[in-house]
Amino acid sequence: MVKDFIQLVKKLQLDYPKLKFTEVEEPGFFSWRPETGEILYASSPKLVQPRTASVAPVATGQPRFSLGLPPSETSLWTNLGEHSAAPACLFLLHELSHALLGHQNYDTDAELLRLEVEAWELVRTKLAPRYEIPYDAELADAQISSYREWLARRSLCPACDTAGWQIAGGIYKCPACAKSWRVGSSQFKNTYRTKV
Repeated sequence: MVKDFIQLVKKLQLDYPKLKFTEVEEPGFFSWRPETGEILYASSPKLVQPRTASVAPVATGQPRFSLGLPPSETSLWTNLGEHSAAPACLFLLHELSHALLGHQNYDTDAELLRLEVEAWELVRTKLAPRYEIPYDAELADAQISSYREWLARRSLCPACDTAGWQIAGGIYKCPACAKSWRVGSSQFKNTYRTKV
């Protein structure tokens, strides 16, 4: 049984030698970087700020979006306070899930939501039991809900407040009034919808 976060990191390094596990200074930061085969994790998993996950566009010539980007924009956070290390262990297993599932990039917001659900499902069904980490369904549901809420805010038509559908990258179209709008990619900022 894995008794603490550092023990889990060491066990994962042995079990997955082709992946690189890298400690970072930013408290509460967990990220999968497919371009380097690297899982970044917080050096102090108990000292974190409440935030949700996000994504950002990548350089021209690359897929439109990529999972696991710079710490300033894209970490997965929770408020662990004085609780056990189990939530931090679950976040680390969640990032490992992205790696094991081969998650590289996505084209639509709905696809990102699907990738997140897949990763949490692998944690629930395989990884948490394997490493004897108590699975916290409320924690996983809260993370998935943050993506759903983000998607819902982005999909509202700025002209008539009808839910639209994504037609390309960050562009949505309204089925009611036929207006189109562009949205940014960050969950950490207000959702701005610009008519196009």
